[in-house]
Amino acid sequence: MEKSQDDMVRKRSHLSAGEKYQIFLQAAMAKAKGNGSISEIMHCWGIHSNDLTSIRKSVEEAAISNLKAMKSRKPKVGYEQYQQLKAEKERLECTIIEQAAELALLKEKITRDGDLEDKYIVEDIKGSLVELITEVCDKYSLTIKHCCQNLQLDRKRYQRWVRLYRKTVVKAWS
Repeated sequence: MEKSQDDMVRKRSHLSAGEKYQIFLQAAMAKAKGNGSISEIMHCWGIHSNDLTSIRKSVEEAAISNLKAMKSRKPKVGYEQYQQLKAEKERLECTIIEQAAELALLKEKITRDGDLEDKYIVEDIKGSLVELITEVCDKYSLTIKHCCQNLQLDRKRYQRWVRLYRKTVVKAWS
């Protein structure tokens, strides 16, 4: 028992989103082939040309809105949070500048030649340097090696100071 062409035609009814997308794809394929079978697709689905036009517009609008959302240049954080982060950044930049100036002054105080190699440094300045380098390393996630290079200070010499400084601090607390 074969189905006639009239039996294959759907009655006009409410179409689901999946069915509308299927109609859109079939119509796009028919248009791409250029064989004029769009009318057959509309007849099979029981829709009018106005329905096909509205389906095409809906698909186009959905695609455009989805692509706009993907390329959005809107900030991922709220305006208030952005302002807070900006203020924090400026505060940290000022702190870094202050620390750099303090480090430069301390370095200048230690020696006028510009490096610490083979220079005698008194105990209180050694303690100040150890505290400052430790603070800068902790606060700005720098390495001791980096700080010692900037001060032109031998790292082994610094480590000796640390051991000496810790012994003197422990004795002071005892």
